[in-house]
Parts: sequence; C-alpha cells; structure tokens
Amino acid sequence: MLRYFILMLLIFSFSSREKNDVIKLVKPNVKTSIFVSEYGGYGYNVLVNNKLFVHQPCLPAFEGRQGFPSEKRAQKAAQLVVDKILKNQIPPSLSISEVKEILDR
Repeated sequence: MLRYFILMLLIFSFSSREKNDVIKLVKPNVKTSIFVSEYGGYGYNVLVNNKLFVHQPCLPAFEGRQGFPSEKRAQKAAQLVVDKILKNQIPPSLSISEVKEILDR
C-alpha cells in the first residue's frame, strides 16, 4: 500500500511539473491599438491572442472621464499594460503615479 501511495505521489508531481513548464514556455500574443476616445483625446486597446483584453477609453485611476492628451502617451500606457501582462501581473492595472509619470513625459 505504501509503495502504491509513493508511486502515485511521484506520478502526480511529475505530471503537474510538466504542465507548469509548458505554461511558462508559451507566451501570449499581445498587441495594442490606439484610438480617438469618445471622451476627447486618445485611448487604447490591448488584445491578447487576438481577443480584446483591455479597452481603455479614458485615463485609468483618475476621477472623471478624459482621454490621453496624445497618441504617444496612450501608447506608453498601453505598453506598460503589455509589460505587466507579460510578467503575469493580472489585472494589469495602472496606478495614479504610473499614469502621472506617463503624462509628465
């Protein structure tokens, strides 16, 4: 009985390790697009494996609804979100200080 238990334990530990290794090796296909926001300025979309993952028409973490003042700043914010996704920081939300830093550049 003890041998059977040890054998099953080994099988499960190796099989779960293989699955985790495969998951780590597969990186998602992440793309961004910038658009003119209905709130003025610009917003961004982030697609993961060709599916909409983030639709951000206004400045995140700020009160009210206002788009980014330029395409360049919207793209910088989108790229920061992509970086977080690729580091498995889910949800890839931006803090007020991160958004302020993007706006001040």
